[in-house]
Amino acid sequence: MTQEIKKKIEDYGLLLEADPDFPSIVGLVTGEKIKGSWWGHRKGHEIFSISRKIRDEADILVIKLISGKVTYVHKRLWTDLISIFIAKQNWQIGKMSKNGKKVLELVEKAGVIRADNLETQTTNQFNKIDLKKAINEIEKGLLIFCNEVHTEKGYHAKLLKSWNYFLKEKSITINGHKDIVTAKENIDKIVAELNTKFESTARLPWWTKNKFDNNG
Repeated sequence: MTQEIKKKIEDYGLLLEADPDFPSIVGLVTGEKIKGSWWGHRKGHEIFSISRKIRDEADILVIKLISGKVTYVHKRLWTDLISIFIAKQNWQIGKMSKNGKKVLELVEKAGVIRADNLETQTTNQFNKIDLKKAINEIEKGLLIFCNEVHTEKGYHAKLLKSWNYFLKEKSITINGHKDIVTAKENIDKIVAELNTKFESTARLPWWTKNKFDNNG
């Protein structure tokens, strides 16, 4: 099943972790349209195991992209998506708080930093709650890449990476200033076509309220 799901991610370009309509890991594993949490499902352990194996794949990026949900993205779409993310458009920064701007600046300066280490370094600037809100804000805006790591003390911590650091780490080059309009059109087309095919209403974060309403 893991290989089958990897093939679906490659074929579609992206896959949600869970959704009752849009193609998802949960839907593929269970063969059902599950609304709400899948944790209590009889195949919950299998879903968890498969999703964690896929998260470790070198050619799959896991971000909260489609409808704000966990999305698995194949490498062939990374250049288009990261070109969009680094553009810092209004949907990302239009309502950003001062704390969000400051934390984004710190992450971009560091390149990569663990959230708990950032907390230690900024005790005179933020309290713990405000820092967490700021990190969530810039993660939601897809202004940085976040994943979880096991610390030396045995707990989980968020690892924050600037997209420029991510590109260097993966040896990916975006030649010149990639056409953001074309990049968006490419991703829009994929999601809109999947919406039509599966009668879903998934949305991309830069879509306006009525954009693609006829396609979902």
